Amino acid sequence: HEMSGTYQSAVNASRRVDDSSITVVDGLSASVGLGLIVMKAAELAREGRNHNEIKESLFQIITSTNIFIVVPDLSYVVKGGRLPGWVKTVADFLHIRPIMTTKNDGSMGLAGAIMGTTNLPEKMSKFILGKMDTNKSYNISIGHSNILADGEELKELIRKGHHNLNSIHLQDMGCALGVHAGPGSLATAIQTV
Repeated sequence: HEMSGTYQSAVNASRRVDDSSITVVDGLSASVGLGLIVMKAAELAREGRNHNEIKESLFQIITSTNIFIVVPDLSYVVKGGRLPGWVKTVADFLHIRPIMTTKNDGSMGLAGAIMGTTNLPEKMSKFILGKMDTNKSYNISIGHSNILADGEELKELIRKGHHNLNSIHLQDMGCALGVHAGPGSLATAIQTV
């Protein structure tokens, strides 16, 4: 997929190993989204599922996992080649921050926008809660880029806003996404259980 060369590197490495128990899967996500996918696969393994059963479950796990990223300073995304410069110019002029997501092919796309650059945890929580069905249960993973307090606030707002969370985690954003998103960014992955 478009996010990095990691998938292709893993495919190449798996070809060098004569072991049929290695399956390389493109998670079509990033950072905390991939974390939720791996955690679900590990849960299936702990339940005693075999390699093929887990492999067959992965498509459903991947398609039930979405990641949303809000970036307060778009210059890092532009410098990383993930967004055209004119989008930053327009967003800065209108005082909006796009919410990015991974599309079905793994590339980044627009999921929505937040007005203004203040109170990002509150605005992001409203967006995330709007993506969640009140009748469903979710695993949530939040990644922050050097803004722990905002991450904690977002976690608490989501916890208060949805009564049926299976799990909710907060951690540092992954380094690859953090480099492209820049400091002050928040990523939230939601996975339907």
